[in-house]
Amino acid sequence: MNKLSVFALAMLLAAGARAESNNTYLSLGIGRASWDVDCSGVAQCNKSPTGLRLVGGVEVDKNWAVEVFYLGLGKVKASDAGASAEIKGQALGAGVALMADFAADWRGVLRLGLASVDVKATASAGGLSDSISKRSTQPVYGLGLRYAITPTLFAEANYERTRAKLEDETRNVGLLSAGIGWRF
Repeated sequence: MNKLSVFALAMLLAAGARAESNNTYLSLGIGRASWDVDCSGVAQCNKSPTGLRLVGGVEVDKNWAVEVFYLGLGKVKASDAGASAEIKGQALGAGVALMADFAADWRGVLRLGLASVDVKATASAGGLSDSISKRSTQPVYGLGLRYAITPTLFAEANYERTRAKLEDETRNVGLLSAGIGWRF
C-alpha cells in the first residue's frame, strides 16, 4: 500500500469520527523547507526548497486533536564543475495537536508526532550517476497559529521540524508554511 493510500484511509477514518464530534478538519499549506546540510565549497546550492503540508485531524475536545499529516520536504540541489547532487524527502505520520485560544478568533497549536521519513539522494558526474534512499521513523514537532476567518474556514502559519536519515547521517529538516483549512 503506498503512502497516498495510507493517508486516504486515515482521512476516511477521520471522516467516520466526524459523526460523533463534528470537528473534522483538513488543511493545506505551502512554504519553505530548510535542510541542515553543508554547502561550503559548492558553487550552487539551494538548501531551502519549496515544501508542502497536508493535515487532516479530528478534534477530540476544544484543546486537543488527533492528526495525520504529509510533509513534502522539497529537493535540495547542489552543483559544481559538472557534478550535481539532489536530496529530496517526505514524511507521512500521525500525532496529537494541543490547542489553546488566546484571543478572539486566534488559536495557538503545539504538535507532537511520529513520521515515516523517506529520503533519496542522487548524484551525477561525468556521465555516471548513483542514488541511495532510506526510510526511518522520526519524531515530528511543531508550532502553529490559526485565525478563524469563518466558523468553517481558517488561515494558519505553521513550523514543523523532523529529521532525515541517510546512511549513517541524520540531518534536521524544518518546514515553515502558510495555508488554509476547512472544518467539516
